[in-house]
Amino acid sequence: MRVGRYQLENLVREGIKFLFADLRTADERAQFDDPLLAKAEALSADELVTRLEGAPLDSAVLLLSQDGSQAATVAETLESKGFKNVYILRDGVDSLRS
Repeated sequence: MRVGRYQLENLVREGIKFLFADLRTADERAQFDDPLLAKAEALSADELVTRLEGAPLDSAVLLLSQDGSQAATVAETLESKGFKNVYILRDGVDSLRS
């Protein structure tokens, strides 16, 4: 499922429990930051998959990448492993630039 900026803001503000994974490279993170991303954990796709090994399949995971394409690919991988609550930031971090 894709979420927009306002949905992401609500999730963060309400303190909903989810793993918030920033899949961008260090260079991409250095180019743009937003206070909304402060709670995101910088993880590679492989690190994320390893981290979720053995996690309950109903764990909520929110993924973001630069333009959303990498997050979509990783979301497909997680869903193929049975995860049911995988979200991505629509259009990635690029959507936060305004």
